[in-house]
Amino acid sequence: MDREDNNLFYCKRCNEFLPSDKFYLKRQEYLCHKHLKERNRLSKLGTHRQRALNSLRNKAYQDLNVFGFKENHIHYKEIMQLLTPEQERSFTYWCIVPKRPDKEMTLDNAILIPSSQRRYLITQWKLTRDPDEYERILNTLMQAKTPCTTPMVK
Repeated sequence: MDREDNNLFYCKRCNEFLPSDKFYLKRQEYLCHKHLKERNRLSKLGTHRQRALNSLRNKAYQDLNVFGFKENHIHYKEIMQLLTPEQERSFTYWCIVPKRPDKEMTLDNAILIPSSQRRYLITQWKLTRDPDEYERILNTLMQAKTPCTTPMVK
């Protein structure tokens, strides 16, 4: 039996043919009303948390080449251990960087800093490529409560 026979459509979730009034006909979806609404509801549940995780993880992936890492060893659950609920709500303000740039990025070697400080730190790392200097700058930034701005590089 195919799609046009007797105005029946196949729902992938129900695993059966249903009347056409159970589907949105203008959409090429193979889910009935009930399962389409369920999918939309589930996709909206955790979107903010998922966006926060993806944002932090993507910034860390961008830094892989800068620090010369082969891969990122921080997983989603470990990222959530670094965040407080306040930081999770303002996730665009935060970034994960390594404490030591000469070691692989793991949970023990990761620290959470504001985005503006990340830009400054990355710029200084590109200029010096000295792990001790990087660590000194990172400690200075962590003690200072005001965000830094990225210096002009000529």
